Amino acid sequence: MDEEIVEKVVYLCQKHNKKLFGVVSNMNIAIERKDLLKQFDCLICNQLESSILFSRDFKEISAEELSHTLIDELQQSEFNSLIVTLGEAGSLYVKNNGESGFCQARQIEVKDTTGAGDAFCAGTSAGLTYGKSMLEAMKIGSHLASSVIASCENVCPCFSQDKFDIVKK
Repeated sequence: MDEEIVEKVVYLCQKHNKKLFGVVSNMNIAIERKDLLKQFDCLICNQLESSILFSRDFKEISAEELSHTLIDELQQSEFNSLIVTLGEAGSLYVKNNGESGFCQARQIEVKDTTGAGDAFCAGTSAGLTYGKSMLEAMKIGSHLASSVIASCENVCPCFSQDKFDIVKK
């Protein structure tokens, strides 16, 4: 996404008191405009993107060690919270206050991973939007991502909101 668009989205969320969740995908903006990322309630990225974001190599470290390291990085960067996908190992979250958690990946037969990250982000963001905890939201994201991975299609099958208990009240 263009930097100007990100600035406008941040402004509008602040103006209308809305939570802001984002995917760290444009690494140029992520590296150059960390001031913008501080405005997000939660950032979602994969393990490689987290390495780039914090200029560290997280490839060979365990999920538990990564969690502790990311809490330190989060606090130094003044980011609010971060969710990191770890592929078949699952995903983890860390918050600036030191809280963290881990979500095991669903065990499925992998057919095609295309679109899995987008599905994870969509499910997780939906969960967070409807007030779910980070772990509950990641479980929704994991469910959607696994449904994409288990299919030759790269789109989520249609799920009703009540399947994940995210019906608007």
